[in-house]
Amino acid sequence: NCLREISADRADFAGIDSNYGYLARQSNLAAALYQETEKEKYSSVVVLTKEGKGHDRFEKLRNAKACFPEFGGIASIAFVNVGRSRGIFDRNECDYGHLMSEFFSESCAPGSRDDLHDPTGEHAENLCALCRYAEKPTPRELGTYQATDDEGLNTDSPLEDDAEEPPVEGIDPALRQNDGIGGSIDRNVLCAAADT
Repeated sequence: NCLREISADRADFAGIDSNYGYLARQSNLAAALYQETEKEKYSSVVVLTKEGKGHDRFEKLRNAKACFPEFGGIASIAFVNVGRSRGIFDRNECDYGHLMSEFFSESCAPGSRDDLHDPTGEHAENLCALCRYAEKPTPRELGTYQATDDEGLNTDSPLEDDAEEPPVEGIDPALRQNDGIGGSIDRNVLCAAADT
């Protein structure tokens, strides 16, 4: 992780997407340079809601079910910034997980379980309540990349028909595994909105 390398004085700088600003602050890092895009509007954040739900003002999103593509990403940071500008969130509170988990009834914010975002594990349950695979462990979480059954659990039986292929250099072993596609999806990567 580049942020940890800089924090530990093993690297001098890194160029990062602004999505990682929160994590950089957790490592006591500061921005030395940045590109201002306010005028060009290279990136905009919009709130999508089902028509007729009555979510026509920010304040009406309280206790709603939320889905963010990435915890700490531009959408969740923009949400916190709007809450601060409207006086809903304390400007001095930097625990975004706390702010979001208190504001929403449930949400899906992939990455919120990462120990960099929530080292105490206090807010992960509410922030992952709507994630499609929140209750089903994946082979990655179980510490194995073997075949899985229909429930996504390790079958502990070797695949006899599989021919050994030489591994490709630099590829994560989890990416090489293609058995059980659809049943072994990392819950911190997905964000599935509730069907309500």
